[in-house]
Amino acid sequence: QQNRDSTWDSSYVGVWHLNDGNGATTFLDSSGNGNNGSTGGAATPTWNTSGKIGGAYTFDGNDRIRTGITTAFTDFSVEVWFYDDGDNKQYERLADKSFTGGFWFGRNSNTANSWGGGVKETSSPYGVFVTLRDKQWQQALSVRSGTTHYIYGAGGAVISSNTVSGTACDSTEFAIGAWGNSGSTDQRFTGTIDEVRISNIARSSGLIKTTYNTINFSS
Repeated sequence: QQNRDSTWDSSYVGVWHLNDGNGATTFLDSSGNGNNGSTGGAATPTWNTSGKIGGAYTFDGNDRIRTGITTAFTDFSVEVWFYDDGDNKQYERLADKSFTGGFWFGRNSNTANSWGGGVKETSSPYGVFVTLRDKQWQQALSVRSGTTHYIYGAGGAVISSNTVSGTACDSTEFAIGAWGNSGSTDQRFTGTIDEVRISNIARSSGLIKTTYNTINFSS
């Protein structure tokens, strides 16, 4: 039912609606690039019919979706719609490439309602964050534009930024719900993820707000 070429511009590297149904082990990429997700030996998230946009998948802290994307991004945008269960015991990765060589995106340690991430971090302080309430659907984005890293929440109504390295990320695989590094089993997400999109450009605040309004008020 989707006209992928008309819906997603060429800067989208991957778009996962996570509406693949009960028992799925392949998570289709709607961008047209063929970057379908897989569990890659990790536990499989559970199908949840009550997503933000149709169905979604619930992650229990053991799950991970691999994407096969190893792009060395310079500018990028990562968007995730998620519902966190409020079990804020540690960092939780919504989407991840690598810590010191790429980017991470998720919960700020055990800080309630604090979401964000960092880019190519080698020393403290780690990350920049926005406040988003747990136990309700949220949209959050991590965007790098040159040497500025932005975290957007709630369609851009909440924005934080800081200065980061402008050099390209490494080739660690991009993952959903866990570390990009396949050998790491901690800091995995507990909650439900619906929509994930990654682009190789810095998306504008206007597009971010439009996307939020389209999804939030039509679901």
